[in-house]
Amino acid sequence: MTMWGRRHEAWQTRYAVRRDWPVDGTHEFVGLRATAEEAAAFEAGDRAYWSRGPIRPTWSVVALSQREFALHAKRRGCRAPDCPVADADRSCNKQPGFLQNR
Repeated sequence: MTMWGRRHEAWQTRYAVRRDWPVDGTHEFVGLRATAEEAAAFEAGDRAYWSRGPIRPTWSVVALSQREFALHAKRRGCRAPDCPVADADRSCNKQPGFLQNR
């Protein structure tokens, strides 16, 4: 499978932005990118978009495979504790930093 002109296998590690919603405790993954830096750039734009609303999620950049990303898209309102999360010390909410998966 190709992703922005680069060939990638579905199982290889990618980076996405995890949005955690404070109101109902759900989360979602958006902005799948090939590198953590690209995902962080997406996160900055996503943060700017949601900053205008009355309810704002918290963001983090997480590592996951393209397959995990696709499977998670079918899980609306996910609250599963086993989904990829960012390391608490490197959360994008504290600094424009990255990752750590599981």
